[in-house]
Order: sequence, then structure tokens, then C-alpha cells
Amino acid sequence: GDATFRRWLQTPVPNGRDIRIEFLAKLYFAQMEGFAAVETLIDRQLAGMAALLARLEKQASRLPDAAVFDRLVLQFRIGQTRAVIAWLELCRAETGQPAHN
Repeated sequence: GDATFRRWLQTPVPNGRDIRIEFLAKLYFAQMEGFAAVETLIDRQLAGMAALLARLEKQASRLPDAAVFDRLVLQFRIGQTRAVIAWLELCRAETGQPAHN
């Protein structure tokens, strides 16, 4: 059970919508584990969100001009993902970690 918990704790959530519940739960438990667990969690989540942002931006760039609705949906998700990244940077600052470059 302990190994499963630690694996779960260090695995980034896959989507921005999972940040509000699952990531916050992970952050809560990571703080109980100490600075290294918080640092690992935030670093991995930032990397996951950066990869998601790159995929979304690539999808948006490939859409034909006539795909207005699809583009709007992707732009919404891109904006949300950028907001999550900014919030994760705030988490880093609030937990006393150096800024991510």
C-alpha cells in the first residue's frame, strides 16, 4: 500500500480539470511528506502541464480556417492550461521553492 501511495503522490494529474481535486489532494499529502515530496510533485505537474500545452497548441495550429468552433474550444483549453501553469508557479513560490525557468 505504501509504494502505491507514493507512486500516486508523485504522478502528475493528466488534465487541467483534475488539478482542482486530485492535485490539491496530492499537494496536501506531499506537504506532510516534506519539502522534497512537494518539490517533486510540483516539478512533475509543471512538466505534465507544459507537455499538455504544447499538444494543445499543436492541435490548434493544424486546424483549418473553417474549424472556428474547434479552434475556440482549443483556445479555451489552452487558456486554462496556461492559468494552471501560472498557478503551479505560485505554488512553487508559496512553498519556498525557486522559480521555474
